[in-house]
Amino acid sequence: MAKKVESNEAIGNKQSTEPDRSARAMMVRGGIGGIGKSSFLVNVADAFSIASVPLDLLQIDDQTKIERMTGQPVTTIDVAVFRRSREDGWALQRAIAPFYNVVVGMPATGRWCAIEIAGGLSAVADDAFLSIDMAEEIEELRIAVDAHIVVVASEESVRHAALEAQRHALCFPGSRLVFILNNRYGPVRSFLNDVSVDLGKPVLRLLEEHATIVVRRVQPESIRLWENLGIRPSQIARWRVEGGYEKVCAETGLDRLEARLFASEIVGWSADIREQLIAIYPVLGGSDV
Repeated sequence: MAKKVESNEAIGNKQSTEPDRSARAMMVRGGIGGIGKSSFLVNVADAFSIASVPLDLLQIDDQTKIERMTGQPVTTIDVAVFRRSREDGWALQRAIAPFYNVVVGMPATGRWCAIEIAGGLSAVADDAFLSIDMAEEIEELRIAVDAHIVVVASEESVRHAALEAQRHALCFPGSRLVFILNNRYGPVRSFLNDVSVDLGKPVLRLLEEHATIVVRRVQPESIRLWENLGIRPSQIARWRVEGGYEKVCAETGLDRLEARLFASEIVGWSADIREQLIAIYPVLGGSDV
């Protein structure tokens, strides 16, 4: 289970102790690629859909995975456009405008939003946020932009995690930090205890000060099949309800035993993520598959 969000001073920001059901922006980041940001965001979108809470999806990336798997429109933000412009001094600000417009409109619309930042674009994205002084805007409108920082068991990922936390705190002071410990390459906490003190200790301290979600490891074959199917995890659960494992076999082409193992693994994995999200965002506790 995720830790309860407690009051702590971390990177200079005070964390809220009260459960907040008002709309928030969720930023999925991690500084590098291949660590499971998109898969986590698909699970976030699924949790919102199950709870019937409206969610807008955005990405600072050019992939199609999130839209394909969620079945929802995804607004793509091309922050790299400013690099190609030699005449428009506001190119960067114009590029980030879709995110800005969604976020500042949240108090009126009541809709949540979630945005994924591609691994190599974190610095560019943060420059964009700072260039339009979103910190002033979100404070005035009382909007929260929570960081969901994905970490895997690698030195590069751990190194970026601390940097991502610092950058987010600079761009969005006072916002909540949630660390997504993706155990796909091994237990992240164990790795943090095994690496050099200079590398592991700062992140371990952050994990003590902020909420965490642990994404358990599943078989790579199950993840690949799920991504190839291009569906929400809850759809697999519906197959089981509608037609049992025969339905799963028909949809996946697997034999019965493999279908059972696949469905049980992905549905259980996703349900575990959703349960931890609900612990942080109680609004997601409504409805069910």
